[in-house]
Amino acid sequence: MASRIKPVKNGILTSRGWVHERTGEVLKAMKVTPEMLDEYYGVTPSSPEPMHVSLPESCPDCGCLVCECETLTEDSPMDLSKMTKKELSALAEDQGIEVDTKETKKSLLSKLTGGFLN
Repeated sequence: MASRIKPVKNGILTSRGWVHERTGEVLKAMKVTPEMLDEYYGVTPSSPEPMHVSLPESCPDCGCLVCECETLTEDSPMDLSKMTKKELSALAEDQGIEVDTKETKKSLLSKLTGGFLN
């Protein structure tokens, strides 16, 4: 289809049509699709590389992919300081720790870590 496009003197083919190579002025307006541009300029579409994703192994205790059944310890891999107050409250309830929704994030962190974070 792009082989039917006739060049314009001092023009460059863009998605707007033919524009002047120095001034950018539209010399000949026309609808040009990206496929037409690729064909005109000899660009071959490349296929995307397949993604290889490795899934984490499931927990041997409960079978979940992201194990939340462990109790929090000093060397816990979870970064609690990046969690929201709502997430911390839910985590505390899962751990069996009684919390009040009016508590500050700092006090929730202190209860969850058992004083490990200061």
